[in-house]
Amino acid sequence: MRITALPYIGCGKCRACLAGNPHYCPTRLNTGTEDIAGGYAEYVKVGAGSCLPLPAALSLDDGALVEPLAVGLHGVKRGGVQPGDRVLVIGAGPIGLAAAYWARLAGASRVAVSAPSTRRQPLAEAMGATAFIAASDDAALAAASEEALGGAADVVLECVGQTGMIQRALACVRTGGRVVVLGVCLQPDTFLPLTGLAKEADLRFSVVYDVAEFQACIDALDAGHVSPRAMITDTVSLADAPAAFEALRSRTHQCKVMVTPWAGPSLNRSDRAIPEPMPTP
Repeated sequence: MRITALPYIGCGKCRACLAGNPHYCPTRLNTGTEDIAGGYAEYVKVGAGSCLPLPAALSLDDGALVEPLAVGLHGVKRGGVQPGDRVLVIGAGPIGLAAAYWARLAGASRVAVSAPSTRRQPLAEAMGATAFIAASDDAALAAASEEALGGAADVVLECVGQTGMIQRALACVRTGGRVVVLGVCLQPDTFLPLTGLAKEADLRFSVVYDVAEFQACIDALDAGHVSPRAMITDTVSLADAPAAFEALRSRTHQCKVMVTPWAGPSLNRSDRAIPEPMPTP
């Protein structure tokens, strides 16, 4: 059976597992960590309760996109994005692009994606962004975001995970707006509480997803909302995977590199055409 799976194995009996949240299970095992080796092999052990079948119309590549899409979906839900909202996504990596995709499907009237350069602009537009902003400081981004969105952002989704990004997000959100942190920052960070206090802004955090959100991603792709395929910029074999990882140490055009366990020579997709921008919902 062709499936995609959450990278967690829960006990299947606790409150978290029964609610579809195996990542909160007290005895969970994580695939791809010290718990269970995972990912870069022909086969990997996953939890039966975390497996979801792929519809016939979807490929295994689609199945591999479900996990980052689910991260974006959970963040958009945490932000309470509503039809007509103005949304700013800080960061144009796979998670930021997934957040832009779901913000548009949630009915956001305008979605701006920001990054230090314009390299990801075509991908962001293909995923549903109505504007792309290349800005490197808080003041410039706040001004450019307000112009692009027709007002300060109702929701800001921080998808970078570097120090200073929470402060940047607070500088861009409207009074009474919501900031959601999806980026994983591994360093201590500081921000000026007065910035959020003066705006009475909500600051929320978002981590991973639940089983229902995984299924929602599958359903969206199966319904024809396949613009996330634009994120796949290359496909490599297992033998070529180490070299592909090494290449990512430098600035690159890559976004999502797929590893095909049974492939021979790599199938380079760097020149594949970017789909047309996603239509307005």
